[in-house]
Amino acid sequence: MCPLSDSVNYCIDWVLENALSSYPGAQVGQNLSLTDLDYADDVGLLSDPVEAQNMLDSVVAWADLIGLKVSTEKTKCMAINHDTGPFSLTVNQVQLEKVNRFTYLCSQLCTDGSSDADIQQRIQKAQTVFASLRKPLWNRREISVQTKVRIYMALVRTVLLYGCETRSAKLQQENALKVFEHTCLRRILRVQLRDRISNVNIRRMRNIQRDIVLTIKERRLKWLVHALRKPPEYLPRQILLVEPISYWKKRQGGQRKNWWNLAKSDLEPTGDFRKLGHIWSTQWLAFAEQLAQDRSTWSKKVSKIIDAGRGGNA
Repeated sequence: MCPLSDSVNYCIDWVLENALSSYPGAQVGQNLSLTDLDYADDVGLLSDPVEAQNMLDSVVAWADLIGLKVSTEKTKCMAINHDTGPFSLTVNQVQLEKVNRFTYLCSQLCTDGSSDADIQQRIQKAQTVFASLRKPLWNRREISVQTKVRIYMALVRTVLLYGCETRSAKLQQENALKVFEHTCLRRILRVQLRDRISNVNIRRMRNIQRDIVLTIKERRLKWLVHALRKPPEYLPRQILLVEPISYWKKRQGGQRKNWWNLAKSDLEPTGDFRKLGHIWSTQWLAFAEQLAQDRSTWSKKVSKIIDAGRGGNA
């Protein structure tokens, strides 16, 4: 624990509490709105574009009272899923840069709300880590393959899977993740494509039972049940269970598969929920919440789901 860091965090909380108390923030559901998301000294203000400048001015004014300054170089503004037209924000008469992508807590946020750029960034970061270990580790024959695989799982795969519980990956992105992992494993095992060894056998050679897509599915289900077991005032639980606003409309054209659709489809391979018939499509979350209260039963369900998906993943 660092007393200085704790003092700064306390000051930031005090500034936000006083500066944002009179603002409604961004409405994320029927009865839920948020003014800010903050972690340590990383603060994200959430607002309708009309109130954004007033909210920012209020934060700057309250921060000045205790000697804190808002960095105009590090502060950016971005409109997510909102056609605002031309707009700009300023801090002390300095115009802030408007961006289409922004990295917050190592995850990349985009204006369209998709996970495409974030997943691509994860692959690039994992590639960098894997390449940095080529000479000191992967190319050294005196180090056992078992040790190399364990280091890959601890260092490279961890970077690749960071934040995967909350992403809504498309089939194309899932395939990109699998291609990257299998490429890494083949290089570690010194297996080439012309050796005609399948990806399933590659994983079986090193006792890797679950491919990366099944691992993501398992983590997504664990995050779902983690939130469902929390008390009603727990913010992630509130966001999961929030009711959509009446004036929200679906986008034109094909609908993007969101996190809810993925979580719902993750639960279906067992077949137990599908027996509910048409009720399943609207009441699946209530059934999942009821089931989640029993840890033993939920763990068995997740294991059953992963085992059902393991047979079809190559």
